[in-house]
Amino acid sequence: MKIGDNLRIIRDKLNISQQKIADFLDVDRKTYMSWEAGKVDFKNSYIPKLAEILKVEINDLFRDGSTDNMSKQQNTGSKDNPMDGIVVLITEKDAVNEIVQLLKKRIEMSG
Repeated sequence: MKIGDNLRIIRDKLNISQQKIADFLDVDRKTYMSWEAGKVDFKNSYIPKLAEILKVEINDLFRDGSTDNMSKQQNTGSKDNPMDGIVVLITEKDAVNEIVQLLKKRIEMSG
């Protein structure tokens, strides 16, 4: 998967317009569109700003679609969010099954 595809996918998930990103980066919308389409490469100096507006780590912009996609959400400390720590979304079935097995072993060992 190319970085342009990742830009589009992440932007769509966040429901951010191409224009908003272009404005944030101080580039023309057509320029940003060409980055998403993979028609034009962009300067490395834009990478941290892209990660910032898309609310991802820099490496997430380059993540291959065939690998696990993980998202982190920090606990805000609200009563509506009883989880302490981070939430990890794992999309690969084998990885989920492996984690379940590890958790079962840990429960057996502590019980």
